[in-house]
Amino acid sequence: LLSLASKDYFAAPAGEGNFLAIQVSSARSSRKGQRMDFHQWGGITRPVELEALPEFYVDDAWVRGRFDEKRADVHVVTRGTRPKSARLRVTVRPTAGGKAMAAERELSPFGDETVVSVPLDDFRPWSPEHPNLYWADVELVADGQVTMTRRERFGVKKFEVRGKELYLNDRPFFLRGFGDDSQYPLTGVSPADRAYHLAHLKTARAAGFNGVRLHTHCEVPEYFEAADEAGIMIQPELSYYMDDPDDAFGYDPVRDALERWVAFRRHPSYAINSSGNEGLLGPGAGRIVYSLLKKTDPDRLVIEEDMGSAEAENNGLDLEGRTDYVGGPLNTWPRGSFDPDRPFVCHEYMNLCVKQD
Repeated sequence: LLSLASKDYFAAPAGEGNFLAIQVSSARSSRKGQRMDFHQWGGITRPVELEALPEFYVDDAWVRGRFDEKRADVHVVTRGTRPKSARLRVTVRPTAGGKAMAAERELSPFGDETVVSVPLDDFRPWSPEHPNLYWADVELVADGQVTMTRRERFGVKKFEVRGKELYLNDRPFFLRGFGDDSQYPLTGVSPADRAYHLAHLKTARAAGFNGVRLHTHCEVPEYFEAADEAGIMIQPELSYYMDDPDDAFGYDPVRDALERWVAFRRHPSYAINSSGNEGLLGPGAGRIVYSLLKKTDPDRLVIEEDMGSAEAENNGLDLEGRTDYVGGPLNTWPRGSFDPDRPFVCHEYMNLCVKQD
C-alpha cells in the first residue's frame, strides 16, 4: 500500500508509539485491467501488514520454472546498502513434501537483480491434472548470518503452439475453458479470499474445465493462487475493446501488459496474455505488444484480443507477429470449413449453439 523509505517518517524513538495515517481513495491504483462496471470502490480490501526491514533487504522475488532444463531460475531483487559479504541462498522443495534442492551464489555485480538457478532433481511439472507446486525459500546472508528470508511458491510448465495444436509439457493439450466476468453481487468486488476462489475453481475443475478467460479484466492475486492449486489455466485480459480502453484511462497497452506480467508472473496458472475483447489494438500496436511479451514473457501464449484475431483471419489480414492462436467463428460452421494456420479457441460459447440449443 505504501513504502516508508525514509527514517524521517518515524519521530518517536524505538519502542515508543508511532502514528501511521493511510488515506484511502477510489482512484485507480492499477491499469492491468478492471472493468468500470465494478471497480468504482474505495477502501482497503485485504489485511494490512507492516514489515520492519533491515538496511539491506529483498525487495522482490519470483521464480521462473524451466521445463526443458528441469530447473528453477529464482529472480531476486535487493535494495539498500549492500554488505560486501552478502550472498543469496535458495532452497526449493515440493509443497506436497519431497526432496530439498539448494543453490547459493554471490549477488550480481551488474545491478539489483540476481538470478539463482536451482536444478530440480525432484522434477514435478504443473498441469491441470497434476497441479504440482514448489516452495522456494530465499535467504539473504551477510557475515554468515541470515538477515532476511522470503518464501515464494511456483510451478513448472511448458505451454506452446506446434503447428495447429496446443501443447502442454510436450503433450497435445485440449483447452476446455469457461468465462469469469468478475460479477460479485454480495461483495461488489472480487473477494481477497483464496479459499473462496478455490471452492469456485474446484467446482469448475470438477465439471471438466481446465481453463478460464477473464473477460476484459484481471483478477486479484488470491484468484491466481487458487487457480495454481485447482489446476485452472488463466487468460487474464487488459480492459481494451479494439483500440479503446474500456475504462477511464489513456491508451497504453505496453505499460498495461508489463504491469500485468510483473504482478502475476510467479503463477503457473497464468497461461495466456490477451490485450482485450473482440477487436485489434490497431495498426502496428499488436505487433509491438506481441514482440514485447515474447521477449519479456516467453513462457506464455499471446492473443492480441480474444475473437478479434479470428475476424482478421477471415478478412485475410496478416497475423504474423501478432498472435499465437485465434478465436473460432462467431456462429456454427460445417466441420473443416474454418481451418486457420494456427490453433483456434472458440469465443464465448456462441460456437457451441447455446442460443439455438
